[in-house]
Amino acid sequence: MKRLFISFIIMLTMTTAVQANELEQQTNNADEPKGWDIQVMGILQHYADSLVGKNMKALYDFMTYYEINPKHWGGSDTSPWIDPEGKMYVRDITYYSETLEDMLAGKKYFVITAVVDTDKVKIDFKDLMKSYSKEKDGNYIKGLIRASMGLPIKKVTVRWERFIPATVKHEQFEIP
Repeated sequence: MKRLFISFIIMLTMTTAVQANELEQQTNNADEPKGWDIQVMGILQHYADSLVGKNMKALYDFMTYYEINPKHWGGSDTSPWIDPEGKMYVRDITYYSETLEDMLAGKKYFVITAVVDTDKVKIDFKDLMKSYSKEKDGNYIKGLIRASMGLPIKKVTVRWERFIPATVKHEQFEIP
């Protein structure tokens, strides 16, 4: 009887531990992108090479077709020290699948970066910023897309990452 009681307690403890582990995994994975998002980012990853040499409009058409609606954007420019006139040219435009607040809170997000072919065209970063405006619905990203449609693409990259605030690092993940 004593063995039966001890066996019962051990099984109960193991079952509880397994359930707690499953609950923890579900909680940790709650912010992860779901199947459709991962599929679309995988398609874009394979499609990225065919965008090289085309204008940004081709990328935006892809994003529209697959209903990719970025919630935040960023960009980088060249150094004014390498330009005789001291100008900074658009080097790339990056779109994020989550808001800045969500990213800083540690939520995983997709990043789409389109590198501009600065050998073909040089667009002053300040001019690009002046040329787009907030849309009527308050969306700056739509204005940026409209203003950058004609920029030639040199490279497109797709990543899935999470910002880790305590370490100020980005954790990157494979896109299946």
